[in-house]
Amino acid sequence: MRSWRAALLSLPILATSSRLILLTVRPLCYKQLMRAILLSLLWVFTGVVLAESDLLTGYATLDVASGSSAPHSTALFQFRNSSQVLVWEAAVSAASPTDSGWILVDDQGGGRTGLALVNVSAQAQSVVLTLRDQQGTTLADRTVGLAAGQHLALFVAELFPNLTWDRLGSLEFRVTDGNEAVAAVTLRENRNWQDEAIYATLPVIEQKTPLDSESLYLPQIGSGSGLGTDVLLFNSSSATSRGTLRFYAAAGNPLSFWIDGRLQSEVKIELKGFACTKIALQVQGGVASGYAMLTADSGEHRFSGVALYRYEREGRPVSEAGVPLVKSSQWMSTLIDQGEGRVAIALANSTPQTSGITLSLLDREGVEVGATVIDLVPHGHLARFVDELFPGLPIGFTGSLDMQSDRAFSGVSLKLTRNTRSDSILTTLPFEAPGLQQAGEQLIYPQIGFGSGFSTRFYYLGNGAVLENGGMLSFYDPLGRLMPLGLRGEKLAQVSFTLPGRGTISIRPGPFLTISGTVRDQVDRHLLSGARISTVSGAEALSSSRGYFELAIPLANAAGGLDVTVCMPGYERALQVIELKGDEGSQALEWSVALAPSSEEDCNRTLTGSLPSVSVPGERLAASIGPVGLGGRLQVVAWGLAGSHQLFDDYVLSGSQTIALDFATFPEWEFEGFELKWTVGGLEEVDRVEDRFKVLGSYSHTRYNIPDEKECSGLPDPYCYTRGDCRVTDCAWNLTGQGRLEWLEEGREKGSGFNAALQFVTLEWFCANPGGCSRRFRELGQKQGCPACSAGWLAADETVAVRPDHPDLTCGDRVFIKGEGVKTVTDHGQLPELRQLDHFAGVSGCDVPTSIGRRVTVKLEQ
Repeated sequence: MRSWRAALLSLPILATSSRLILLTVRPLCYKQLMRAILLSLLWVFTGVVLAESDLLTGYATLDVASGSSAPHSTALFQFRNSSQVLVWEAAVSAASPTDSGWILVDDQGGGRTGLALVNVSAQAQSVVLTLRDQQGTTLADRTVGLAAGQHLALFVAELFPNLTWDRLGSLEFRVTDGNEAVAAVTLRENRNWQDEAIYATLPVIEQKTPLDSESLYLPQIGSGSGLGTDVLLFNSSSATSRGTLRFYAAAGNPLSFWIDGRLQSEVKIELKGFACTKIALQVQGGVASGYAMLTADSGEHRFSGVALYRYEREGRPVSEAGVPLVKSSQWMSTLIDQGEGRVAIALANSTPQTSGITLSLLDREGVEVGATVIDLVPHGHLARFVDELFPGLPIGFTGSLDMQSDRAFSGVSLKLTRNTRSDSILTTLPFEAPGLQQAGEQLIYPQIGFGSGFSTRFYYLGNGAVLENGGMLSFYDPLGRLMPLGLRGEKLAQVSFTLPGRGTISIRPGPFLTISGTVRDQVDRHLLSGARISTVSGAEALSSSRGYFELAIPLANAAGGLDVTVCMPGYERALQVIELKGDEGSQALEWSVALAPSSEEDCNRTLTGSLPSVSVPGERLAASIGPVGLGGRLQVVAWGLAGSHQLFDDYVLSGSQTIALDFATFPEWEFEGFELKWTVGGLEEVDRVEDRFKVLGSYSHTRYNIPDEKECSGLPDPYCYTRGDCRVTDCAWNLTGQGRLEWLEEGREKGSGFNAALQFVTLEWFCANPGGCSRRFRELGQKQGCPACSAGWLAADETVAVRPDHPDLTCGDRVFIKGEGVKTVTDHGQLPELRQLDHFAGVSGCDVPTSIGRRVTVKLEQ
């Protein structure tokens, strides 16, 4: 917070020796306030206020004002389920009108590719759609008519419903009269591990893109430990294109992946006209991450493409995002939004020399609040969270990051949000080069949505020009009619805005007016990190940390003012509210501030935080935090002697939280329990729960059984057995019998068998051989199998066997196995792998399924 701008608005100094100040914040004039909100682009909208429909979809346009420079822009499209869990988020970049283009179609593996088209012209248009397979062969054509202003969003499988093909290829669209009249976006649907629909945006490839000789880059790729990457490449010309795709690690050295059964650090690419290919990057153990460079053999690029980057859980995607194939540059910028998640940048040095890249962090007003230099080795790569590059970055910070170098580099931003069930929701934010858009241009967002869990948030960044950036933002329904949305508490379909040349603003969905401020010492004006903010009048404290606070005021209460309590327990010097401003901060809001009496109770509310329910086998824990009505930071970790593993770290409102335990992400440590930390302002509540367990990692799991003679085959074969229970050490050799050959072999291999006459027999592993019989068994006095390690009887689907020399598991230990539940170690076996468990399946035939597959395994302490 040291680098925040000084106050835009001077407020009366509020001096008191008490430990609390109560501010009554009231607008001087409601109309004046609304005008200020409009000027500062503090707009709030939601589909809920529009009673005509629960779900509103369509598109938006931005007409750049005359005399202004077009800002860089993107829209974040997201969906929350009925439990308000963030399921997916995708960035929809603004597009320019065009007459033609392609989208890549990847409907393999359960995915579906969709196309959203908008006719932005004043006349009806006919658009020809041509579907091609991955060899570039035309499969089908279809013409669709779009009325003036019409919006169409359909899956490719719906456009061509009766077509049988391999589901990997391209879809070309072109306007028949050649007018630059349409804009498009690609949305790819998949199903996550909860079988919910998730979406990722893929780039639209324009036919008018000129050829050049520069290499192209995928600035972030990775595989292993829940990461996966598929690279989609496309030849946008009718001639065959050849090139080489090379992979680089952080240190600039070649990076290898398993591709088509071979370990490769580069792949030769040859694509016929309009053909495409998909390359799955895989590793065997561990994690490999870096970037890729594509160089054309001819010196002229006809390639386009994208990397589909994803997080996985149990082989199913959690979230997906498209990382575009981009050019390098010496100056780029990107959005930084730390509101819900954390933003990371991935940078790749495009040259064979060391490159110094200067990073400048800018706040909403375009003022530099931090700077650092990163040196990248030749062909080096760096992926780092922005709050690691700039420690102390305020919670909720929104701004931009400028990057400049004397050498070319490429990059992409990745926004990572942990939802309330600990899923990693991934979103890509584009890097923008300065001055790409011109005044008078129209930009289109081909897909937006509001209500029924959907929301859309718009961001604008000054493109570095001296001129102000701005224009008219308009919202349209699928038929091209202006679509009023909830803006400023009214129904508006069009709004104008301006922002400084390097500033950042956002249009935030939701029925709230957001006000922020800082609390400082009156004498030296230092930020007071221990200040805590509480509110009445129906407002919610969105965050309160390091002296910075942000409040959400319901629009219905905006005209009536807001009571804010600033608490500083144990602080006797006078306090000062130095800054109180609207969310965007680009225009000063005219507020009046006055002291009001209060009671000590307002500051003495204590925080509560506990972990009332922890279930390792259930793979979840419950957190309870209070008191009601507060917002703050909730952190939950699993702790042990080796360190702690973060399970949850996010801003939440007080109440109950359920947090998933994804053991696939845990290090292989011995843990002592779980710790909760609930922080609101300068106050902190900590709770610890002991629950010892050790994460053993991924194990191979197999099944064994006691073979039943009547279900086995083979000729009769003699064997010997003795009587007595499994602890008898005095062996009396007295009988000879016959059994089926397969049963005897299975019995010797698995240690025991079941015979209709003798019931259970077990291999004589503890008895000396008195008669030299090669097949020796002991008849058991019990009616169940005898385990080797004497830790209880074998029980179908409840007990497992381990190797006798296993370093962590011994007789009687309990283990939790992902997908299988809790089992007890009751047997020993000569297993080929140390990291293997053999599950007892009961009495059955000689040929039973043996493989369960690999599962995360956790030892539960007694």
